[in-house]
Amino acid sequence: MLTSRIAKFMLIGLVASLMAISSALWAVDYASDSDINDAIQRRISSDWGMRPNSIVVETNNGIVKLTGSVDNILASDRAVDVARTTKGVRSVINTMDINPIKRTDEEILKDIADAIASDPVADHIDINVKVTDGVVTTSGTVDSFAGSDLIERVVKGVKGVKRVENGIKNLDKSNRSDEDIKADIEGRLKNDVLMSRALVNVS
Repeated sequence: MLTSRIAKFMLIGLVASLMAISSALWAVDYASDSDINDAIQRRISSDWGMRPNSIVVETNNGIVKLTGSVDNILASDRAVDVARTTKGVRSVINTMDINPIKRTDEEILKDIADAIASDPVADHIDINVKVTDGVVTTSGTVDSFAGSDLIERVVKGVKGVKRVENGIKNLDKSNRSDEDIKADIEGRLKNDVLMSRALVNVS
């Protein structure tokens, strides 16, 4: 009888401990909608590439909706990235309008050339750029996806660009195995403070 009572008390204690641990973990991971809104707005305000007064943030049950307008494509992309990497966000709906200022194709092309030349990495990538009515088309070859992505981001940040058609081809011939690539991705995720490795499956 005594043994049964001891076992019962131990079981009750174990359940209470598990509930306390669960509550603590929930408190750490939980973020209210107002907390999420405030965090996103603070991060947007501290980003020199965005005008916080032109971007409206609304959060409902962890789902963030971005409205308002920006004057370049990169600002829209950055706002989405900020929202997605904010603690507690479940998904992001982007309905922002992109209203680029009116500029000639020659002005846009010159600024793209200057932006690429001022980037220490992009400056070493040999690509071709054409601008037609504010639509930028890029072509050429790079040795990694990162190079193509970098050029696209640089171009998106130029005022007046309406759209980017990225035709740059990746000629990566490193012949890395799938296992090697997977291990590399998992390592980067593990070292990224903004990512939760437990929530990402690489296959």
